[in-house]
Amino acid sequence: MLTPASGRISIVLTCVWAVCVGVAEGAPRPGNMYTSLEQMNHLFVFDKLVGELLILLPQSIPEASRYLESYWSVSADREKVKGEVTSVEITGNPLHVYSVIKRLVLYWPVLSNLVNISHTLDVVCEDKNVGCKEWSLRGECLHNWQYMILNCQHSCDICLTPEILARVREVVEASNRTVLPTYDDLRGAAFALARLQRTYRIPIGSFMHGRLENTPCSVRLTVEDCVRVANATRHFCYISDAWLWYSYCRATAVDDPLLQAHIQALMDDTALQHDRGWSEYNNQYFPRPLNETHYQISRDSPYSQLCRGTSQQTDGSLRCHVSNRGAHYLTLQPVRYEHVYNQPDIFLFYDVISDKEIRIIQEQASSLLVRSTVVNKNPYTEARVSQTAWLKNGSHPALLNVARRIAYVTGLFVFEGPIQERAGEELQVLNYGIGGHYDEHMDVFYKGLQEGSWNQSLVYEKEFPAGDRIATWIFYLTDVKSGGRTAFVNAGISVPAVKGAAAFWYNLKKNGNADFRTQHGGCPVLLGNKWVANKWIREHKNFLRRPCSTNPEE
Repeated sequence: MLTPASGRISIVLTCVWAVCVGVAEGAPRPGNMYTSLEQMNHLFVFDKLVGELLILLPQSIPEASRYLESYWSVSADREKVKGEVTSVEITGNPLHVYSVIKRLVLYWPVLSNLVNISHTLDVVCEDKNVGCKEWSLRGECLHNWQYMILNCQHSCDICLTPEILARVREVVEASNRTVLPTYDDLRGAAFALARLQRTYRIPIGSFMHGRLENTPCSVRLTVEDCVRVANATRHFCYISDAWLWYSYCRATAVDDPLLQAHIQALMDDTALQHDRGWSEYNNQYFPRPLNETHYQISRDSPYSQLCRGTSQQTDGSLRCHVSNRGAHYLTLQPVRYEHVYNQPDIFLFYDVISDKEIRIIQEQASSLLVRSTVVNKNPYTEARVSQTAWLKNGSHPALLNVARRIAYVTGLFVFEGPIQERAGEELQVLNYGIGGHYDEHMDVFYKGLQEGSWNQSLVYEKEFPAGDRIATWIFYLTDVKSGGRTAFVNAGISVPAVKGAAAFWYNLKKNGNADFRTQHGGCPVLLGNKWVANKWIREHKNFLRRPCSTNPEE
């Protein structure tokens, strides 16, 4: 596939063969959890157990205070949604996702020791050493708490009731079965906030004060959070964005001269890095070197504008339709669709998948999700933040009906089979993570290359028998409150994610060449939980279904 890199278009191919349906690879994996909101749900459940336990525990340590200070925000917002732990208003808000990852990465490792020690205690509350009283007066209950909680419960006033001990056991059991995030997850979540800020031109202060797209949130980023976002952004080489975040962090740290001086040093170092690597056409840098002026903002791009729903090209001749698309099967229930763009033809079909079918697809895919990859030296890249599962048509009766409906609407064969007989690929189901997105790309295997160079594609020999991907069909399985559009840069339009709808376009011209006008990307999800399902339709079995044109350029 084609994806932008440093202002240029380079070849990157989507790794679609690496996931085997049925292999037990769908369990959450540390370091990749931020790439799927579905796999974050169990973290919010565990976080609630921990927060409710810490409120009850008599022993207080700094990590417990910090955990609870952060936890109150999700607890307050949860009350607004009737206490639902995994409500999309909570789990689909990037500030809450970042916050829960931060708590579990920074504070839980120490707290787990406290909880595990508490788990070994019994109901009898007593001191086991005659020196306990004196030690407690010296402050050892705080400074040497691991020893004191085991031996000086009475003097430290940390006696646990049977009810608290039952809560402790519940948290210990949940901890043993919960896959917890790592520093890689925290860095990925922090960078996601910067990606959202850059794409949607949101003031950094809105993140700090918990307000995205006029949606209030009780999470407030601290100066330390601000620096963490800047560090992550710099790590992924978005130098101008990193400098802007550092600048805001420094201004916010006005009451802490030492921290402010530390941030200033980071800013100065970032400015030097920026000017050493500055390129006029690289979107990761400011329009001008920083040694010329500091009064700059990060570059905007046509792609980001389309993600925001602005700068849309329109064609007054395009219309909405209700039609059976030439299929008798659809005569009694014709489809409603919008001809979104002409040359290339891009369609949006409405209500082409039911809520029941969506639920079945999500249930089938949830246990099979693994991080989405691209083919290059590092298959896991921030250019693509989502998780993928592949479902065969035969894995559930509902999927056969879904595939049949795609065939009737498009007029193309979509049946699966051995590579030589394949007209369509398995259904690719995607769930996006915090700020989840996919950079601009083409849905072709090898025809993005010159004809004489097809064999340079890493997948040419494997995929050529079925032909390249003649067309793409994308089901939108959820509504997305903000963001998550599909943007076609060269066509100058973007399509919103509408639950039950499907977008359709041809990746190849009628002459068989790649149609670069269909280069597209999945815009970052700002608010909500985005699920999609792709059916890629192959070329060779459909050559009579979409015959060549008399115009050799079409």
